Amino acid sequence: MLKETMNNVFIAGVLVKKDLALKEVDKKDQDGNVIGKEQAISGDLIVRTSDGSEIEVSYFSKKMKKDGSGDNLIFKGLETVMNEYKTLEQFPNEADNIKIGSGQFTVQDYKGKDGEVKTYSGVKGNFANRIEAKDIEKTPLESKFEITGIITKIEDESFKGELSGNKKVTMNVIGYQGAIIPVVTIVPKAIAEPFMSIGFFEGGFAKLIGKLVNTKETVEIVEKMAFGADNVRLVTNTISRKEVIGGNPMGTPPEHEVDETEYSQALAKRKLKLDKIKNEPAKVAKPATTSPVGNPFVQGTATPPITFNPFQPK
Repeated sequence: MLKETMNNVFIAGVLVKKDLALKEVDKKDQDGNVIGKEQAISGDLIVRTSDGSEIEVSYFSKKMKKDGSGDNLIFKGLETVMNEYKTLEQFPNEADNIKIGSGQFTVQDYKGKDGEVKTYSGVKGNFANRIEAKDIEKTPLESKFEITGIITKIEDESFKGELSGNKKVTMNVIGYQGAIIPVVTIVPKAIAEPFMSIGFFEGGFAKLIGKLVNTKETVEIVEKMAFGADNVRLVTNTISRKEVIGGNPMGTPPEHEVDETEYSQALAKRKLKLDKIKNEPAKVAKPATTSPVGNPFVQGTATPPITFNPFQPK
C-alpha cells in the first residue's frame, strides 16, 4: 500500500459561522455490515483570517471510537464547539478566535450539468480549539498548508483568455489507503520565474507550502468615451486559490518510497472512479458552501484524470 504523503493545513482566525449538527448514521461492524444506528456530528465551520479570507472547514465524527471501547474525543470536542463557541454571525462583538491544526485537503468528484466530471477540493478538520486571550497577540490569524506529492501538471494560468502571469501547478497528494488527492495550487507571478528555474518538473516529487486565499477585490473599470465623461464602473472579483509561497523539488518519486507499480494502480483506481461518476446521471446540486464569498477551493476547470505514468520518460 502506498504511504501517505504530507498533507497538512493550519488555520487560525475568527469564527464567522458554524453549521454543525447532531445526526444518526449507520453503525457498522468490522466487516462493514450495518448493525444499527449511532450518533455523529457533521457540518462546517467558517474561519476568517487576518487578510479577510473566509475558509470553510468540514467536520465529521461518530460518538464512539471505531472499536466501540469508549467516547470519541473528536466528537466531544465538536460538541463543545457546537454548544459553546461564539460566532461572528451571532455575537459580532464577542466572537471566538479559533485554531485548526490538524486539517487536510480532501477531494470530492461529481458530475456537472455539462456531463463532465468536476473535482472539488476542500479542507477537513478534526479539532477546533479556542485561542485564549493570553495567546491572541502571539498567534498569527492566518492559514498555511504543507503538502508533498507528485507534480502532474505545470501550466500557465489564464483568465478570460488572457494570461495572468501565474503558474497553475497540480500535485497528486497520496492519502489514506493510497487514495489520490489532486491539489491545484497557484504560483503567483512574482515568484513564477524562480519556481520554473529551480528544478520542478511534471512527474517529479516535490514539497509546496502556501496559504489559502478567499477574498473579494473591487476594481475600478474606466471606459473611455469619444466625448464627455468616461464610463466608470466598479467590478468585484472573488480571489479564491491555494497560493504557493515556497517549495522544494525533491527528485523522482521512487527516491521517496513511492512504488512505481502501486502508484500506477492508484492512478488506475482513480480513473475507474471518475469513469463511473461520468456514466452516472448528473446531479442537480453541486457541492454546497456556506461561505459568503464563495467556495475557496474551486479553481477554474476540474482536474482531469491522470492517465500517464510519471515514471516513464516522455
